[in-house]
Amino acid sequence: VKMLLIGVPDMDNGIEYVMLDIKKQVNSKIRLALRIVIPVVIIGLLTAACVLLVLYYRKGRYLRRLVRDPSRGVLLLNRKGEVYMLNTMMGNIFGLGKEVKLKGSFCRLRLPAASMGIQKTICNGIEKGGYLTSQINVIEGDKERWFEISVWRIQSFGWAVSCVDVTEREFGRKVSTLIPIAQQLAHGIKNPLSHIRMAVQRLKKLLLQDKGKKEETIYCSDVVAEEIERLSKLTDGFSRFIKLEPPRLSAGNIIVPVSEVINRFRRSAPEGVKFSITCPSDLPEVMIDQAQISIVFDHLLDNAVAAVGENGKVSVAIKKTEIKDSRDRLVPGIEVRISDTGPGIPTEYLSKVFNPYFSLKQGGSGLGLAIVRKIVEDHGGVITVESEEGKGAAFIIALLLEGMEDEG
Repeated sequence: VKMLLIGVPDMDNGIEYVMLDIKKQVNSKIRLALRIVIPVVIIGLLTAACVLLVLYYRKGRYLRRLVRDPSRGVLLLNRKGEVYMLNTMMGNIFGLGKEVKLKGSFCRLRLPAASMGIQKTICNGIEKGGYLTSQINVIEGDKERWFEISVWRIQSFGWAVSCVDVTEREFGRKVSTLIPIAQQLAHGIKNPLSHIRMAVQRLKKLLLQDKGKKEETIYCSDVVAEEIERLSKLTDGFSRFIKLEPPRLSAGNIIVPVSEVINRFRRSAPEGVKFSITCPSDLPEVMIDQAQISIVFDHLLDNAVAAVGENGKVSVAIKKTEIKDSRDRLVPGIEVRISDTGPGIPTEYLSKVFNPYFSLKQGGSGLGLAIVRKIVEDHGGVITVESEEGKGAAFIIALLLEGMEDEG
């Protein structure tokens, strides 16, 4: 049709003419497209390069600022876990001289013995692959230091580790914890000392006035002995509380220390006291200090046996459960419930049972449950109490499956 319109009589020449015309049109469209696409592509590439440069600069500035922070030790590792650099503070924390240069895989390095705990914590954080914050204590001779360690991943680089000395903060926290206990201790010592002073004064008068008053003399000496024993219990309990070491955690089944403690009480408790224990067969292991957890169950079972008297039942129920972590997330855990059929705890005292030097048991030091709570919390767990007067009491311990919680 086009050939007829333009008057081309020869068919072959006409076809060639049409093809050339189509080719010209295609070439013009391609050139037009290239004029538009090429600048867009170039602008896009330049923009991407600028963004990458800005990100690289910001990351470098962030790392430089982090490394220069004099308040914390900083260690940078590449994606293979090899040491990229560490600042002077981190070298001091590891106990290394300025001339020592760390090379190779960090987790395989042989560091001074005092810093091996820090190295293990950092390597655990790298293995988990996410953000980790943990607190660890280091013993150097007769000194104890506390460090807060954070490990996080930096995309396209590797790992960053921050280590802050929080010894002073921990010392202040311990002091603030001990102040009310010391006040209670001072109050507890004051009364026995008053009784001893009066008994000694009376004993002195009896000895000076009438040497024949044997019974009163014996009574006064007994008062002195009893009050001295009372003081001894107060000070011994306080000493145990403040000297309680951080737990040395290892994987273990909670049923082992529970069974050992129950077997001891079965042999020593009155015949009328019955014990029972329930536990699932597939109970997972938890990170615990076997010796310290045994102290917890020993205190709780001793209180339960004392509560039921000559006849009653003490039950221990262990089960898998979900508990809330510090960020209010439900995470796997286990629950240990120790209950008795005793008279229960009055409602007005439920909020005080874990306070130091508070006791409803005659002759109790008032530090048993305070020690129990401290041990449980040092394991990253929580302990609560439930009771109804006339129907007994129950202490519930909840522990995370991974022991000390890694935040983040």
